[in-house]
Amino acid sequence: MSSSLEDHEFPSVSNHTKNDATNLKGIMTFINSDAACRAPTQEILKILQTDAKLGLNENDIQLRQKFYGHNDFDVDDDEPIWLKYLGQFKEPMILLLLASALISLILKQYDDAISITVAIIIVVTVAFIQENRAEKEIEALKKLVPPKCTCIREGKSHLIYARDLVPGDLCILDIGDRVPADLRLTEANDISIDESSFTGETKPSVKTIEPLVCGSRLTSIGDRKNVAFMGTHVLNGNAKGIVICTGENSEFGKVFQLMQQQEAPKTPLQKSMDTLGKQLSFYSLSIIGFIVIVGWLQGRHLLEMFTIGVSLAVAAIPEGLPIVVTVTLALGVQRMAKREAIIKKLPIVETLGCVTVVCSDKTGTLTKNEMTVTNILTSDGQVAEVTGSGYNSDGDVICGTQRITYDSHPSISKIVEVGAVCNNAEIINFQLRGQPTEGALLAVAMKMNLPHLREQFHREHEWPFTHEHKWMAVECIQKYNPNEKRVYFKGAIEQVLKMCQKFLHYGTPVQLTDEKVREFLMDSNQMAAKGLRVLAMAIGTSLDDLVYVGMVGIIDPERPQVALAVSQLKAGGVQVKMITGDAEKTAKAIATRLKIYDNTDLSISGEDLEHMNAAELDAAIAKATIFYRVSPIHKLTIVKALQTQGHIVSMTGDGVNDAVALKAADIGIAMGQTGTDVCKEAADMILVKDDFYTIMAAIEEGKAIFHNIRNFVRFQLSTSIAALSLITLSTVFHFPNPLNAMQILWINIIMDGPPAQSLGVEPVDHDVLKKPPRKVTDPMIDRRLIINIITSAVVIVVGTLCVFYAEMRDGKVTPRDTTMTFTCFVFFDMFNALSCRSQTKFIFQIGFFSNRVFLISVLLSIAGQMAVIYFPPLQYVFQTEALSASGNIEKFEAILKCDRINLEELKTLAFNGCPTDNGIRSLTWKILLNYLFIDRTKWASYLSKQREHYRGYIRETIIKPGLKSTSHSDIVDHPLNCAADSSWTAYFKENEVLLQIDKDVRRLCPDLCFFQRKTDYPCAEIMNQEVGFESLRKRIVSTSLKVESQSHSRLTGRLEFQSNKSKCPTIDDNEYEVLANGSEAHWQVVERILFVFSQLNSGQSYVQGMNEIIGPIYYTFATDPNLEWREHAEADTFYCFTNLMIHLRENFMKVYDKSEFGILGRMKKFSMLLRELDKEVHEHFEQENLKPEFYAFRWLTLLLSQEFHLPDVLRIWDSLFVDHEKYLDFLLYICCAMVILQRDQLLNGSQAQNIKLLQYYPPDTDVHKILQKAVELQRIHKA
Repeated sequence: MSSSLEDHEFPSVSNHTKNDATNLKGIMTFINSDAACRAPTQEILKILQTDAKLGLNENDIQLRQKFYGHNDFDVDDDEPIWLKYLGQFKEPMILLLLASALISLILKQYDDAISITVAIIIVVTVAFIQENRAEKEIEALKKLVPPKCTCIREGKSHLIYARDLVPGDLCILDIGDRVPADLRLTEANDISIDESSFTGETKPSVKTIEPLVCGSRLTSIGDRKNVAFMGTHVLNGNAKGIVICTGENSEFGKVFQLMQQQEAPKTPLQKSMDTLGKQLSFYSLSIIGFIVIVGWLQGRHLLEMFTIGVSLAVAAIPEGLPIVVTVTLALGVQRMAKREAIIKKLPIVETLGCVTVVCSDKTGTLTKNEMTVTNILTSDGQVAEVTGSGYNSDGDVICGTQRITYDSHPSISKIVEVGAVCNNAEIINFQLRGQPTEGALLAVAMKMNLPHLREQFHREHEWPFTHEHKWMAVECIQKYNPNEKRVYFKGAIEQVLKMCQKFLHYGTPVQLTDEKVREFLMDSNQMAAKGLRVLAMAIGTSLDDLVYVGMVGIIDPERPQVALAVSQLKAGGVQVKMITGDAEKTAKAIATRLKIYDNTDLSISGEDLEHMNAAELDAAIAKATIFYRVSPIHKLTIVKALQTQGHIVSMTGDGVNDAVALKAADIGIAMGQTGTDVCKEAADMILVKDDFYTIMAAIEEGKAIFHNIRNFVRFQLSTSIAALSLITLSTVFHFPNPLNAMQILWINIIMDGPPAQSLGVEPVDHDVLKKPPRKVTDPMIDRRLIINIITSAVVIVVGTLCVFYAEMRDGKVTPRDTTMTFTCFVFFDMFNALSCRSQTKFIFQIGFFSNRVFLISVLLSIAGQMAVIYFPPLQYVFQTEALSASGNIEKFEAILKCDRINLEELKTLAFNGCPTDNGIRSLTWKILLNYLFIDRTKWASYLSKQREHYRGYIRETIIKPGLKSTSHSDIVDHPLNCAADSSWTAYFKENEVLLQIDKDVRRLCPDLCFFQRKTDYPCAEIMNQEVGFESLRKRIVSTSLKVESQSHSRLTGRLEFQSNKSKCPTIDDNEYEVLANGSEAHWQVVERILFVFSQLNSGQSYVQGMNEIIGPIYYTFATDPNLEWREHAEADTFYCFTNLMIHLRENFMKVYDKSEFGILGRMKKFSMLLRELDKEVHEHFEQENLKPEFYAFRWLTLLLSQEFHLPDVLRIWDSLFVDHEKYLDFLLYICCAMVILQRDQLLNGSQAQNIKLLQYYPPDTDVHKILQKAVELQRIHKA
């Protein structure tokens, strides 16, 4: 064994059986590539106990697979996913919020506890999902191991999975293959391998099988010409090789191990948030201490003051801050995605704004990693420039200002011909198969529309390129002229000129002199000084008769806008450094063109770095802008050294050799199109289009995000401090409390809600690019921000207190006072949010409409505030009252004036109460009770027709019978005729009904004088009759038969209807105003309507209680300010009452009592609903034998018309009529709300007291509270 192999490690057999250890005795675990490249092939075969032709046998393979394992990368992931999720709770800000939630729970402030907990869960979950996706670097390494490879085992070729390879296997490589493991080559046929992802060197590595002689010096990856490395790509030729290393032991595996050892550093934003969390903790403790001390000095109980202090401190903590940070970062990620940049970790977006140094790989990052011909220089001095880049036909060959074709410039065309024919590469679908240099030559031919030049020749012989002679030649015969042989020759210019005796001068071969050779070499050096790789061309009939035709300059072109990006980065205070595995000369040329390097800067090689101590390393890295011939470990060293100096480092790259440094950097940036899988997964940001300029947009976004977060902090803390100051002042100085608990909660919702969140999406202020990177040590809350916060808070507090003082001059705190104060606070806060959009500019400078999301959020918040003030259910919750109804009237009028009325909108408005102004309630009820169509255009004809029908009903039921009573022509029939078909029998029955109606309507709404007053529109049909006509009134007064009134009351055997308004005296007949002839009182109109109804509905007739239903309807219609509507109030009331009774008839017909829809069934439903909503009250009623029949019968039958004053009844009916077909359902909730609102008194009262309370329900109770409670109960029950 050679000395170079003496230090190799042998396997540990502690975890294997003794038989395995015996069988594998003497076999090494692996031979690293540094040692393998020095040893001869036979020595490698001997060490690995394999055969160069037959490979391994099956027994050896099984033992080695058992011992070595699979050729892949094991990912140790012992931590379960739930534990990773819990790990998100370690952040100081999250811990502070958890403490706040716990304290709120202990103090029974459940709303705060729930809101804080929800905020924590949202933040933690979003961060976990985003970051869990990013932790896949190790899995990506597996993608670079090809799924299958060709292997010789037991002398036969097999296509096997690459993961099944073991050291000692014999593999075959061919063009296009990806190397499956580290191989020591045993055969090599013109094979070249792309190792740019490892070394950064764009020039393919030409492989040999000869051992490397280099003494004891450690070789680099690029030096090991007889080793093929895992993950690299075969560009040309074929080879065989013995597997020396697999999996984690390969050179690729070393990158894997380094990556496992690296931990992504905390981002500056995370550090700032940690600091902010500690600051807020300090401020919270200070608040508690201050409150406790002040209270103690006032002589108040310490525990009480401590509780108040803790509550205020918890409220002071902005639980929305983590949410807005997360949302702002997530939106930043989305905006960057639109700019073709994928951000994998949320905080990375903001980190870009702190970057002070950008370290960039050259090949594939600053350049395209696509060799491109840019210059052509002929032997007779013609110069051409080539545009376009990549392996395609995009671009032109231009000489002066003329576009070159094949015939226009023969000298230039000859160079292109040589490059295309003396070439083994192929471009298929714009993908190169072969050497990049040869691909560049083919691309030039394509740009001149000569893609098939090579097909015109038949190749007779080839002299392949070797490192010794550095040229390639082919001998060809033209297919159309087989007698003519040509030799096409290309290579390094020094070698080409040595082989040539002549040069081509305007189509004529001329003798090549030494002076001309020096001239051509000088031209070559000028090209090389620009960073171009020079390739010379010649043509002849044989190798002894070559004519030099010219040269081409090839370069890996810079990416578009890289130079502009570098300039802007430097202008913004960001340093740019190039790190490459390429040669110094090439690196300097590229860096100079990109303005990264000038003559005063240092350029340092990777080997130089290894010989420097810590002090020298720091000094050199600070001054150097180019690092060349570096390995992955060198890149890591550079990044770590810069971070030690306090820099925030961004590393850009595209190859495997960049992966470790990408992960170690504060932000790693990978190329999306040319980058390797492992590079993309190790990075924090991926440039989808490989556009380096995108980094500028990312840095701009990062700086803007931090400013937006600070704007949010200013808004949230100023709002929080203002709210706390109001409560603190009222607590400490015993002021009335200007805000209640629910109002403070609403303010907190706004503080953490849409307006606050929308500050995080404020558009980028392009002036931020001109500012230097943010210092990591700068706190989130600095002195200037504190001043702004305090100023905003003082303005809000002073303004709110002024309003509060003005509202409570009467010395009482009413709902209106708190509503005004509450509303003013919210509007002050909205203006505060507007001012928080920028810390340095006025709103008119940044543009009022530039952040539409903010405007929408503010409008939504204002809409929410309006709902809190005007929406009855929310009024109940937040204890507010409507400040003005004018806006509501306008909404009703807008809907009611439309040709086609939006019924749903009308119902929504009506449910919250109809205004009495402008006849809105009257018109709305007519629509809701299905009397009027939603199509206004049909009203005129329909109303005319219906009113005429009603006049007809009067004639049929009142006028004709009245006229017949004066006629005595019928001598057969007489009043004493008892026959069933006697008209007198029907007459007497109608009189019974009429007498009951008369009795009931006379006591209609006794607390109002309205029904006793005369109507302005008496019935003309009645008034215009002859003197002998018997009106309804005459029938009642002058009837000759005194029939005892038999009440048709529905209450026979039950409680009689008694008005809840017992304090109002009953009006006797004699107390009615005596009206002049031709006049009618309103009660007479109602009487007539009910009589007509009874006659037209003989099956139902009239039942006591209907008068209480029709009264409010007629009152509403007869007081309509619109004279036309008022004139026809009688007919309109008749039809609306009739429609309503369709749904109420079960309440007034005894036959339906025991049905589901009858009154007994309704009371049973009410009892069951009360049990579900308040079991305690229901059980108490059961114990007291307090049945619904004792109180709810009247509630349900008369729609609560007897329980409240008429204005309150009308308000309740607004809500009931919204869906009158289902009104009874909502009525049940109203009845339950009435009971529950009195629950304390009911639970403590006796049966007699409770019956009295419910039968005489307090008529002055606020019906708005009852309705709000009913809505709340309905929502809870249905949920």
